[in-house]
Amino acid sequence: MGNKTLSRKKIMTELKQEHFEVIDSNKQKAYEEQKEMRVELTEYIDKCNTYELSKLYDEYKRIKKK
Repeated sequence: MGNKTLSRKKIMTELKQEHFEVIDSNKQKAYEEQKEMRVELTEYIDKCNTYELSKLYDEYKRIKKK
């Protein structure tokens, strides 16, 4: 019985480590996606016309107001 308990604890420890690795990987992926979105938005804002810029600004104010 004691041997099975030790084995289960070892498996749980390994699962926890794998769990943290998955979380870290997901965080890194999310961070990279956010960086890409910021670059895309910056490039779009730099190139958009006055009408598009005013619409973006209106949306920004609406979101910030929440």
